[in-house]
Amino acid sequence: IEDWPEFAGVPIEHIQVAPSDRYMALQADRSIYVVDMTDRTIVMARDNALLPQRNAFSEASDALLWVSGRTILSTRFGGFQDQSEERVVYTSPGKRITAMAASPDQSLLGFHERGGVLRVYDARSGHAAEVETGAPQTNTDILFSPDGQYVVRAFSDSAVLTDAMTGDESQHHTSGAELSLTGNAVVWKTGSRLYADAYGDLRIWSLPDGVEQESLPAHRQVVLAMAVHEGDGLLATGSGDATLRIWDLESGRQIAQIPAGTGSRTVRSLDFFGGGTKVVAGDSLGSIRVYDLRYLR
Repeated sequence: IEDWPEFAGVPIEHIQVAPSDRYMALQADRSIYVVDMTDRTIVMARDNALLPQRNAFSEASDALLWVSGRTILSTRFGGFQDQSEERVVYTSPGKRITAMAASPDQSLLGFHERGGVLRVYDARSGHAAEVETGAPQTNTDILFSPDGQYVVRAFSDSAVLTDAMTGDESQHHTSGAELSLTGNAVVWKTGSRLYADAYGDLRIWSLPDGVEQESLPAHRQVVLAMAVHEGDGLLATGSGDATLRIWDLESGRQIAQIPAGTGSRTVRSLDFFGGGTKVVAGDSLGSIRVYDLRYLR
């Protein structure tokens, strides 16, 4: 439906649309951008910055959470005299933050520091706790469960599920050659089930026991991006096979397979918006496309 401008030809690693559908935030390499979708203007650009993997925007005000070095900030757009308003939320006492997640209500922030430390900051109390110190590796994904109870971190060959309050490790999936959790390919579904990629397959575990429930063939290559719209029971997946696919969550049936451009493009990031009627996809060459799913109904 729409082909957005390219961002310097670098992969679009994360992409999220604000609840109002007006703003879109994206991570391109080590920079973040916020685009006003009404006129396609860039209203914010920050180098050496990070977006949360999920729930980057506030439901109430479209305020954006983002990371610069050791500092977590919030920026609200269209504030007083049409100027964006920026405030510091928290500054970590440790090393540089390499990944951050927000709980659905943004009351809890989990962040992974260089060196393997996981901290959880409670915005309601202002208290931050070091809940786990792991091996000094760089994780590829971090997010909260829908109830905010668990933090899951995905590494190149494993996923670690940690209780956000106690720091207890509930499950550690060591995948070896069979399972690869990469990029955005970790999402939650209501009922505490985790979707992840396994070299093109979707695997579903019950949580927190980590028992695999089923495995669904999905793509010809590794799944790199996933998004869920629970209202319509839809799952979107993107892959290295240059396709975007839409699934029915309940039945596991594929509804559509959509080519994601030409050449060597791979889908790296996805998000639903427009009440589940549209999907925005970022690819490995810096293009952003919007697909209208009403034509599939």
